[in-house]
Amino acid sequence: MEYQTDSSSLILLFSKSGTFYTDENGMVVDFEPSKDNPFIETKVDEPMAYDGFVVKKSIVHLVVPEGVKGFADDFFRGIEVKERFTLPNRLLYIGNSCHDPNSYGCVFAECRLPEVRIPNTVIELGAFAFGDSHIDYLRIPSSIRSPYLRQFKDCSISTLSLPVEWRECVSLDEHGRLKLSGVLNTTNDGYLIWPSTSVGKLEFYE
Repeated sequence: MEYQTDSSSLILLFSKSGTFYTDENGMVVDFEPSKDNPFIETKVDEPMAYDGFVVKKSIVHLVVPEGVKGFADDFFRGIEVKERFTLPNRLLYIGNSCHDPNSYGCVFAECRLPEVRIPNTVIELGAFAFGDSHIDYLRIPSSIRSPYLRQFKDCSISTLSLPVEWRECVSLDEHGRLKLSGVLNTTNDGYLIWPSTSVGKLEFYE
């Protein structure tokens, strides 16, 4: 069930995962998980951390409702989604930082995500949007126009699915790195330059 109300100049959008608070532009600025889908915090040893450990957060599912157009910087950084991760069909931005020098992105950086299907309404990926994340399955549309801003730097992607019209333009080298050619270029398609990202399997969808 999804509905919205106006509260303190913020719009409340609801999904099975919880309550998403957005501004008038549809940008998520806060999130409250539902009672049956709480964040679980776990201490993990980390010698380089100040206290010798870091706190990792996980959640069973993260279903983002329709009405969300984008996310504030650093918003879901460092979480693990256990079972289901769904983005809304009318999403426009994942880190709206391509033309904003004061924005540092990192919306889903350092995350562990089961399946990411980026909607074909998305036109921009901000800086380090999914940087240093592990993604089991990633599907990218041809709608995105973003320069290189380390969007997928240092990621580990088990399966990458790209539009079939790119079949002759994209391949994997012997180290599991993407190679671009043909109609793809660094101005509009720079986000596909992943010098330190490993891809286990490359496939194409129609």
